[in-house]
Amino acid sequence: LIATTPCQGRTILQQVNHRHGHADDDLLFMSWDIIAHVRPRLVIHEMVNETWSVDQGHFPDTMTCEQLAHRLGYDTYPHLLNANDCGDLTDRSRYICISVPTGAPPINIYPPPHFLPSITIRTVLEPLQNIHHRLWLNHSYTIYQTLSSRTRAHLIGYIGDLSKGHRIYSTSSPCIPVITRTANIIILDDRTHPPCPRYLTLTELCYCSTF
Repeated sequence: LIATTPCQGRTILQQVNHRHGHADDDLLFMSWDIIAHVRPRLVIHEMVNETWSVDQGHFPDTMTCEQLAHRLGYDTYPHLLNANDCGDLTDRSRYICISVPTGAPPINIYPPPHFLPSITIRTVLEPLQNIHHRLWLNHSYTIYQTLSSRTRAHLIGYIGDLSKGHRIYSTSSPCIPVITRTANIIILDDRTHPPCPRYLTLTELCYCSTF
């Protein structure tokens, strides 16, 4: 049985969340109700890694998932899998928990190799002549330097405003952040003189998010 509960607190189903006060819209608990009835020999849970919940002092649903598994007589093998470790150029982590009935032979899980630093965003860039002029941003934008980033992507700084501006990433980065529905990833294309910030093309976005 494979259960993929939605992003916590990010779906329309949150409107009908009345069970235990969890932001996962009850579907995590519902999945274990089904597991208790079906008793599958193998369960795979996939969900968003809730670092934000821990930061805000909330009880993470990932821990709830493992507690529910143990309560129903399952041993758990939780892992955090990043698409970048599988060769993708996107920094996208997901919590994966494999559960088997207690007493079953243990499962040996071998994590994928770490991402290769030699593979960078620059390798998937389209020729300059193929990039539509609307994707380029004005040279007059100010790039505010920054020294830290919460993702593997190399964050150079911000464009426009230090607190509300768009984040801009280096093409020497091994990946870009998670691609959202707005596809608002900005890179500093250093193939121009001077280097100019721009959005990624649709083709480049597809190359970066093949996983």
